[in-house]
Formats: sequence, C-alpha cells, structure tokens
Amino acid sequence: MRARPTFHSGMWAIALAGLFVSLPALRPSADDGVPFRFVDINAVLDKCKAHQDATSEIKAKMSALQSDYEGKVNEIKALETQVNDAVAGTSEAEDLARRLQHVKLDADWLRKSGQAQVEKMSLVLLRKTYETIRQTVEEYRKGAGLSGVILVSHEPLPTSLKSVDELIQVVYSRPVIAYDPALDITDDIIKMINQ
Repeated sequence: MRARPTFHSGMWAIALAGLFVSLPALRPSADDGVPFRFVDINAVLDKCKAHQDATSEIKAKMSALQSDYEGKVNEIKALETQVNDAVAGTSEAEDLARRLQHVKLDADWLRKSGQAQVEKMSLVLLRKTYETIRQTVEEYRKGAGLSGVILVSHEPLPTSLKSVDELIQVVYSRPVIAYDPALDITDDIIKMINQ
C-alpha cells in the first residue's frame, strides 16, 4: 500500500485549509441549515487587489535585481575576454584576473542577496495576505452564523504532473471533491477584501 506523500513546502495554500475549518460541534446557520461554506483561496489571491499590487512590486524588484545581475555577467564576459587577450605574466594580466575574480564574487553575492530579498518580500506578502483573508473569512463566518469555512480548489488537476506521486499529492491536497456551488462564498470574500 502506498504511503501518503508528505506536505510540499511550495504548496502553502494547502496549509490554509486547516486554518479555515472549524468543524467540531457544527451548528446550523440561521438561513439554510448548512453550517459551513467553501472558499477558493487561489481565486481570492488572483482577484485580491492588494495581493496583485504586492505581487507586481515583487516582480518589479525581481526584474531590477535580474538586470543588475545581467550587468555583472556582461562585465564578467568582457573581463574574461580582456584576460584572454592580455599577455600572460604581465601586471596588466594579473590586475585583470584579480578584477575578474572580484566581479565574479560580486555577481554571486548579488544573486544570493537578491534571492534572499525576494524570498523575504514574498514571505511578508503571504503572511499579510493570509491574515487579511483569514480576518475577512472570519468576519463573514460570524456574520452568517456559520461554524466553518472550508478551503477548496476550482482548478482542474495540472497537466504538468510528471509522476504518480505528484498526482497523489495534488489529489490529497484537495479534500473536497464536490460540493453545492450555492455554498461557495469566494466572490463574497473577494468583494469584502477589495472594498
């Protein structure tokens, strides 16, 4: 029997499912007797203006960092050409080789530093977005007299999966297979967040 796959760190949205669910002692809601609703976190993220703005900011930062890094790569190529053209053993060749080594170190630091900056910005964005979504969902839940809100995904299974294990992981990450669309509050949550 195949063991369940472990949680993949890149699938952070899946972790949100457990944080939106409050199933113990389900009590009927005032309006229809169904004590819970569903929300598609990916749709909320795609349509949340604050998330879109922050994502654009991160992409702009990534683009600037990439441009800086490409500048260093071009400088390295030019220096490599100069080092190859310089007469071996001369002070000019030695100076160029030292400069080349220094620029390579700068480029490596720039790459690592840029990755760290983007990762930190992304982490801050995800925390802030999660908290906004959580607070909005909680406000909705309380106002509607619901016991819980369950995370779902409207997206079809990705066609890019390369193994059975990847497919199983995606399937296990989607605990709700089918539900009544009338219980979906995704659009309501998007409207509340974008007010």
